Amino acid sequence: MKIFKKITAGLVAAVMTVALLPASAAPIRAKAAEGNSLRLWYDEPASQGTNILSAGSNYSDADGSNTWQQQTLPIGNGDMGANVYGEIVSEHLTFNEKTLWTGGPSSSRPDYMGGNIQSNGLDGATMAEVQRLFLEGRTSEAVAKCNQLVGTSNGYGAYQPWGDIWFDYSGISTNVSNYQRDLDLTTGTASVSFTENGTEYTREYFISHDDNVLVARLEANGSAQLNLNVRFTSKQNGTTVVSGNNTLVLNGQVSDNQLKYSSYLTVVPEGGSVTGSGSTLTVTNADAITVYVSAATDYKNTFWNEDGTDDYYYRTGETDAQLAARVKADVDAAVESGYEAVKASHLADYQELFNRVDLELGQTVSAKTTDQLLAAYKAGTASAAEQRQLEVMLFQYGRYLTISSSREDSQLPSNLQGVWNFLNNPPWASDYHMNVNLQMNYWPTYSTNLAECALPLIDYVDSLREPGRITAKIYNGADVGFSAHTQNTPFGWTCPGW
Repeated sequence: MKIFKKITAGLVAAVMTVALLPASAAPIRAKAAEGNSLRLWYDEPASQGTNILSAGSNYSDADGSNTWQQQTLPIGNGDMGANVYGEIVSEHLTFNEKTLWTGGPSSSRPDYMGGNIQSNGLDGATMAEVQRLFLEGRTSEAVAKCNQLVGTSNGYGAYQPWGDIWFDYSGISTNVSNYQRDLDLTTGTASVSFTENGTEYTREYFISHDDNVLVARLEANGSAQLNLNVRFTSKQNGTTVVSGNNTLVLNGQVSDNQLKYSSYLTVVPEGGSVTGSGSTLTVTNADAITVYVSAATDYKNTFWNEDGTDDYYYRTGETDAQLAARVKADVDAAVESGYEAVKASHLADYQELFNRVDLELGQTVSAKTTDQLLAAYKAGTASAAEQRQLEVMLFQYGRYLTISSSREDSQLPSNLQGVWNFLNNPPWASDYHMNVNLQMNYWPTYSTNLAECALPLIDYVDSLREPGRITAKIYNGADVGFSAHTQNTPFGWTCPGW
């Protein structure tokens, strides 16, 4: 499906590219975007925003995670995600890929079997005893007995953050004017712009589904040029190395379960030069640069290996070199296509989904920033048309997040945080909670004309059948059917949870 879409999108891109080609020295984001009622925008970087909620479980102001969850702008393509801070001197993007997890099969867990404990279930005997106690009115005894049904937490794991992308500028200060940071729901792009000493700096970020790359377009329009260092740091203790003069490679294995991961970041300059040393790329005197990033792991949502063995179930079986080659190929292809073609393909793909639904409630385009609009709504000082704008924006934001974190060919559905994560120990492991949370993620799919985005959820439920048969046998004494409970992970953890 993706190959077919890339062919057809290429034809559309050929037409759209002509319209997208910027005039000489034209900024990325036209000021006309300010008339867009579906634009979240702010007049300050994320680090200067005021958080309006308490940190919540696992988050804090001390490590910046509370600012991350309340201030940054999320972008995604169903599998990869990033959050844009919009910082002036040291720009920051957190980066995620949805299959990067701890838990599951591991060299330290050679007998991993979805958390099931045979002695806890006794082929349904424990469950039968619990039911009998309840029927006899012996509630406290039944509740206590329920605790014996819980599977092992060893190997449960958690969704992991991949790393951070940094653009460290030299030659500019924080004394800027005309600062704007925005997320345009109509195009699936985030942008940052400001003026410093007569030069307008513009940045644009999106993640293309069809080309499978994160794209960062950085420009300087004026007397100054771009001078900056580019870094890509790991949150899995991985090592970043320079490849050639324009590429950063971040490969490794998750220590908990030996899951392989690979990522490539390539910088293409316009004017100036790019050189690499150690773990840093240095851009000198460029008019603009385009950055392409892609990432993947060797995860595969399959319970049994296709050859009948289980020596690497939940894995593709790729070698380090094969995985790296697969990721590098996506980056190389995007570099060859170029920024304009990749952007055109992204817009054609994203807008085909997003533009299916238009909601009109009599909204306006408020001059207030989004945080000011929220404050006015809460205080009751927003006009009726401004209130409608915020309500329509929230409705479309739900559709945007759905498209960004669950596409028709995604290996996994949206987890508790979609595809975005800052912490190695996220709340509730950022897992798949099926009592209501997973369903809530998918409320905007069928009802807002995004049916394809629900396919990963259907595939995920289907993937629970094989491990769920073991759970049904152990805990329910069932010889047919399958069972899964409130908590799930990508590694078939279907036993009763805590």
